[in-house]
Amino acid sequence: MEISKTNDIHARRTESLDAYSISCLFQESTQELFGVVDIVNLIERSNLAVTLTNFYNEVIGFAAFLDYPNTSEIDQTEWETTLHSQFDLPRSSPLNSLFLHYFVARSDIAASCANETMRTVFSAVVELQFICITSPAAMTHLDPALSSLFQPVKRKSVQADVSIGLHCCYRHTCYPTLYVRPASIEDNDDLVPLFRSRSKQLEETYGSFFIAEFVDSHDSDHKSLVAEVNGRAIGFISFCGQVDVDLLNQCFELRPFHGLYKPHADDLLEEPGSQTASGSLREEEDGKKDGKEDGEEDSTEEPREAAVAACHHGDSVETFGASNFSSNLDCHSVGNGETTESSKAAWEPVYAGDVNVFCIQLFCIDEEYEMRSVDFLVKAFELFPDRQYCIISIPFLVPEFPLLHSFVRATPKRCSTFPHELFLFHSSALLKSFSVRPVRESDVERLSAVVTPLVNSLGILGDVRQYVSARRDADGTELQVFVAECLAQVIGVAVLREEVDIEHVRSHYNVEDFVYFSHHRREEHARLHHLVLNPAFQHYGKHFMKEILRLSRKTCLYYPIYPAENQLQQQRHTLVTVLEHLVPVRARRQITYPREELGENLPSERVLRKQEPYALCHMSRKLSLEPKVTINARIVVIGASDTSLALLETLVFCSHLHFNNITIVSPHGLPTTREQPAPFLHSSECCTVENLQQMALHTWVNAVHGKMTAIDRSEKFVLVDDRGRLYYDYLVLCTGQQYQLAVPTGADVSLFATTADVSMTTIRNARRQKQVWPDNVFVLNDSIDVQLAVSWLTDNFVNTDGKAIVYGSTLDAYSAVQALITLGVAGDRITLVEPPFNYQPSCFNNPDVEGAVAENLRSLGVQVYTGYLLAQWNEGSVLVQSIYSVSFTSNTKPLEVECAAFFCFQHKSVDYDAFTAINKACLVYDGQLVIDAGYDTNDAAVRAAGPLTKFARRYYADPWSHGNFNSKEVGMQLAVAMLKMFDPTLEIETEPADEVHSLIPMYRSPRVYTAQLPGGINYLHIAKPNINAPLHAQMAQSDYGRVLETGSLATADYFRLHLNMFNSVETITCFTKQIIDVSNLTCLYGLHEKYLNDLQSRFDEGLITDFYSYFREAWCLALFHDRFPNFRDEVRELLMMQGAPAITPQGALGAASLEEAVRAMVDEDIHVTKAQRQAMKAEYEKNNKEAVEKQLLKFISYNQYHLPMYARPGMV
Repeated sequence: MEISKTNDIHARRTESLDAYSISCLFQESTQELFGVVDIVNLIERSNLAVTLTNFYNEVIGFAAFLDYPNTSEIDQTEWETTLHSQFDLPRSSPLNSLFLHYFVARSDIAASCANETMRTVFSAVVELQFICITSPAAMTHLDPALSSLFQPVKRKSVQADVSIGLHCCYRHTCYPTLYVRPASIEDNDDLVPLFRSRSKQLEETYGSFFIAEFVDSHDSDHKSLVAEVNGRAIGFISFCGQVDVDLLNQCFELRPFHGLYKPHADDLLEEPGSQTASGSLREEEDGKKDGKEDGEEDSTEEPREAAVAACHHGDSVETFGASNFSSNLDCHSVGNGETTESSKAAWEPVYAGDVNVFCIQLFCIDEEYEMRSVDFLVKAFELFPDRQYCIISIPFLVPEFPLLHSFVRATPKRCSTFPHELFLFHSSALLKSFSVRPVRESDVERLSAVVTPLVNSLGILGDVRQYVSARRDADGTELQVFVAECLAQVIGVAVLREEVDIEHVRSHYNVEDFVYFSHHRREEHARLHHLVLNPAFQHYGKHFMKEILRLSRKTCLYYPIYPAENQLQQQRHTLVTVLEHLVPVRARRQITYPREELGENLPSERVLRKQEPYALCHMSRKLSLEPKVTINARIVVIGASDTSLALLETLVFCSHLHFNNITIVSPHGLPTTREQPAPFLHSSECCTVENLQQMALHTWVNAVHGKMTAIDRSEKFVLVDDRGRLYYDYLVLCTGQQYQLAVPTGADVSLFATTADVSMTTIRNARRQKQVWPDNVFVLNDSIDVQLAVSWLTDNFVNTDGKAIVYGSTLDAYSAVQALITLGVAGDRITLVEPPFNYQPSCFNNPDVEGAVAENLRSLGVQVYTGYLLAQWNEGSVLVQSIYSVSFTSNTKPLEVECAAFFCFQHKSVDYDAFTAINKACLVYDGQLVIDAGYDTNDAAVRAAGPLTKFARRYYADPWSHGNFNSKEVGMQLAVAMLKMFDPTLEIETEPADEVHSLIPMYRSPRVYTAQLPGGINYLHIAKPNINAPLHAQMAQSDYGRVLETGSLATADYFRLHLNMFNSVETITCFTKQIIDVSNLTCLYGLHEKYLNDLQSRFDEGLITDFYSYFREAWCLALFHDRFPNFRDEVRELLMMQGAPAITPQGALGAASLEEAVRAMVDEDIHVTKAQRQAMKAEYEKNNKEAVEKQLLKFISYNQYHLPMYARPGMV
């Protein structure tokens, strides 16, 4: 991210790839001042590293800054005391000081580079006042490039035994604070062009003198300020003292801020008859953990940063009362974050005091000085000395600007329709005496008063007392506790422990996306357990964590978010009010190891040990001064499909973005993190239960329980269950398709009607009628439906003699038969009725597999009827409360079956309510919702993806839709398309880009299906995205490739491997009673058979008789590593860079990459002789083989904690 630029010198944050270019700038004077430095290690451990580049993007300078002195003679935890005792720099503190640990630049422009570096750093870090360098005492002068900026600091005593010198660069010399004064009419000429450059709306509405008129109309409630530089107004801000506080309290959770009123003796802060504040708090949280209460409406849910503590009488803001600790507590600390609004109005406090707030009406500042916007606030509170809060509201789509970095976001209430975001600033936040230190025994009583209103306050205090008494846990784990202070009052507390499971963290989470483990010692990793900070000082949250790292001598912090079901771990890890500053870390896909085969070659038990899955957040020194971009746009996602979950995952795991207003609408909210009680439904492996637990989407996403029943495109809201409005800026429709209630055709089976007698018109009319859902008919679409069905079956069916009918021929229908048998239902009590196939392939699309499944059904005693269409419930009854018999028609005779439970898996289609809402909103619907290649509908604010959609007819691709592809990949690509609207590091797209070619996007990930079939068979099918054509038609194609099979269907050890014409794996089918290593086998897709140890030749030679055991051998485990695709990309890039002869019929002409040589042969249809082929092979072995082998050894060595079974250099 570019920070600053001056002429041809650009300043940006340093990347590790810059290390070599930086080392080339080394000079002797650099070593004399800073010593010998490992550049990569310095970049990794710096709080802020800045790289300077020129117009040609060449590195011309580098500087690294840390929060402690660049000398080993001063302890990093005690530098403030040491420097204050020896040098005359009394106002320096960890909050306002950084130390230059390294600076190097090209000698001819070193001075310019130094100036730009210091200006950039002072601009980026608002609180920064001093940048210091320590030097050997004998060095009286710094390098000329630095000496003009850094002035020597006077020692307090000449006789003092000081072996170092101190030089300091002051803010006022590089990027001074702004001079702020009251606005005057004369400022109009300077300010109007400034406003015009941002927006012409004000000038067009009020004329060219609107600033002068605005200033002239000032009174006691309306005041303005300007910022002035060199006699020119460069910024303007206006305030108003008239604020409708009651409206704000209706729309926002302002109890942590005393409702923006002044404390008064008559304030009613607790509900009459309630317990103490802490007691009522715990009751409220216990209620949230229990889920939805009786009588609740399904409506907009409370956002994840719900304020949960009550204020106390007489708390004054000047003393930072305990009530202020209740803001912005994250939902994972209070359950799953999915509470719904009760139909009974929640009790609200009553405030009797005066209004304690003023608001910002108008604000604009020159972009060059916007990082100093906070300078206005000091003068602002002087204008309103009797007010303690300043607020500003901004539209949701307005990008965040630097002034907001010092403000705290107010949490909207559940049903708030306020059209803006609200931000608050407390006058106490202007205080600069914020400090962090280890907790003392005398702090325990004060901390008790602070944390008592909070959930799990006993756990927090218990950790504090354990630290005070022993400094360690009972098991010897290092424990550290720090408090934040302001004016000698405790305003925050943090508890951390040594990270003892660092191997598990490294091997199971992609932490190496953010840190290089080789540059961090084991003892420098810590786990954050609790962190609470007064809301008035929330903008110091990152500084609090930066100080924790410095004082604890740590470099990395980890914070786990456990599922709601794990109450024990949730009590041990609670209340981090700085969660938005932490970086969410993706979980890594794990190899399934064959333990018996590997024996002593297994990875360490620290890596293999099974732990409760959790989501992980991270903070390191390198990230402590890295800003995040906050996105306030209201993104509403309809449906909890695989596509929408992939979309949400991609958005929330953008490390440099923070989305405040993502909401998902689904009948059951976010998917449950509990396993299915019985395997009724197949899995696409897109988002497993473990994946959900490792994402903790409830922490970042608001959830609404309900169904979308209408869309108002003009007002931009969706109606949920015909009751609640949910406003959006961007609407994403990912409802997918679901099984629907089967609709009887009404054919009279008593007259021996056949299916041919039933017209499609009759079927359509029947589906349009309002259907009554019998209480023993089940339509299962997710795990919640399965849980409800299993509960009913256990209570009302399993121990009876009734019969169950499974209607459908989908994979889920066969899974349901096996699930019923698993629950204890005998096979002769189950009837499987398959509707007509209508010339479509079966769900297996393999006649041999179909025959094996049919044989298993017969052996279990399950009755199977094929080609039957549902005709009647209970001999033709229209209104059916409960069914006891079901009638079907076929092409021959009808069928009537006794029924005590009916499971419908007939076919999937778009939900009727979703279709009605889409159709009435005039979104183009042509059998499915019509989209273009960029996921856009005919409304620029509405996007859609997944099986709900189809491509517009202009693409001439009717057989293809998102339903043909991997839903997770579709969702990820949808997120990438949407990020172009929000991510400032990308080119922002305000409107959909014009399509150059009318081509649909193609996706490469395979489609995966896993299920448990009758007879205890584990079934896996991995296939290339394609049109659903019969298998025999595919195999008849000349370019189909080859099929390799081991085992047999009869013995249930069948493995079918299909290689395409290029000898790459394209299809895998497993039919076995063994446990299938699904994650491992999925990695085989797309690999050439040469990767698989010459699979074809070994198979032809009879060396492979069982693919299951073959792919459990040690040699292939590297193929299953999550970073193996990256290794393949590196090898490909290596081959593209290496030279190779471009073979032509006349011989080798010139040198090109190996890829270019092969492409030339393909494009020109060159016939390559055996001699030429041998020449290319020899050239490859000469130029590339050694490089590829080195890359492979590097891959094995770097990932040896996962792959210890491979030999590495130096082992023998």
